Amino acid sequence: MVRAAEQAGLRIRAYILLSLLTGARTEEDRALTWSHVVTFDDRRKTSLPVTEAGWDHAEFAV
Repeated sequence: MVRAAEQAGLRIRAYILLSLLTGARTEEDRALTWSHVVTFDDRRKTSLPVTEAGWDHAEFAV
């Protein structure tokens, strides 16, 4: 599954890996919005939602 996720687009990969790594059901994950996903913005020195910071980052958190 992880190999398949690596081949997928960035957003679907995040969805698949979130489900696998947290043990959350996909139905539970669907309730999350992209504003729940954050990344550290080096320029601002703070964590920001990806909807604001963008997807050009290596690490994300929920």
